[in-house]
Amino acid sequence: ISFEFVILVSGFKARADALKYLYSNVIRCPSLHIYGTADTLVTPDRSQELVACFDSPQVVVNHGGGHFVPVKKAEMSDFLLPFLERKRHKIQSEGQLHDQQDWGTVPY
Repeated sequence: ISFEFVILVSGFKARADALKYLYSNVIRCPSLHIYGTADTLVTPDRSQELVACFDSPQVVVNHGGGHFVPVKKAEMSDFLLPFLERKRHKIQSEGQLHDQQDWGTVPY
């Protein structure tokens, strides 16, 4: 499977021995990692372990909340929209996206 990019919210490495092979190589995919510093379900150290599996995570966001996706306009415009815009531009410049309308619009 090949992805143009990934957005991981409260992401973590699987602990099952049967899945350790998934982390044997560096993951080469643009990534946005979002996690809460007060998350008690997926603690920040577990999210940071996953971040370390990527060759160069472009953005790592930690918000002061718990196990949720930040949805305030300021939070979205600080990290999510710029990340998505960079991905749209890259895809468009490679000729895979012919019209901005194909990408859709974000309501912010």
